[in-house]
Amino acid sequence: MSKNIKIIYNFFDFPNLIYENCKKLNFYTLEEMNKIIPGKYDWPGKRTLSFEKENPFLHLHILSYLKLNGIDVDK
Repeated sequence: MSKNIKIIYNFFDFPNLIYENCKKLNFYTLEEMNKIIPGKYDWPGKRTLSFEKENPFLHLHILSYLKLNGIDVDK
């Protein structure tokens, strides 16, 4: 199976709005996330909860741009 890389310059039309929405998200360490969603996870840095729940606008906006650029979001 070959993997392809697709480069899309200026992917989003409103990068400033996306940036502002991302700054509003809560970022959790592994320890904090394990208290919220118990499990055996192992990853570096910080993460957010699901965009779908945390910021539906951001979630739908990103999905729409992925689909517009021929990226299968259902995989």
